[in-house]
Amino acid sequence: MSVPARIAYAAFTAAFLAATPYSVQGQGTLRGRVIDEARRPVSYAQVELHPGDRRVVAVESGDFSIAVDANGTYELRVRRIGYEPARVAVRIPFDEPSLTITLTSLPRVLDSVRIRERGPIVRFTGIVLDDFDQPVVDAQVIAAGAADPAVRTDSAGHFRLAKAQ
Repeated sequence: MSVPARIAYAAFTAAFLAATPYSVQGQGTLRGRVIDEARRPVSYAQVELHPGDRRVVAVESGDFSIAVDANGTYELRVRRIGYEPARVAVRIPFDEPSLTITLTSLPRVLDSVRIRERGPIVRFTGIVLDDFDQPVVDAQVIAAGAADPAVRTDSAGHFRLAKAQ
């Protein structure tokens, strides 16, 4: 068999095996989605199955699937930076088509932003957005040297700081 023919045969075999469903007696797949309190998907959360030490990472939509070897009781441990870790007990066989796991957001402290200015009357305005470009309501904005050193964002995430006189 020529080299190009061997390469074509290997490519065909790999494609065929990838498309063939793999199943072993007693093995199943647990499917689920990781969301936050606002029901938004939590992308790239780590999902770990115990016992069994299997780990997967949820895709951008928060969806995951993890192989389970046998029927029984398992624990799913789910974690993602910025969220409280979660543990969920699951009994296999699982009766529902999909499992939903909700993670609770941890309070965020944003990095400092320094603004240096010169002028008699200066006013700073801005908007605080989250990772999904959504306004953060009631975020505390602290500014040294401002007339009111601690203000909160409004319902649209906006804030306004005036220089102390």
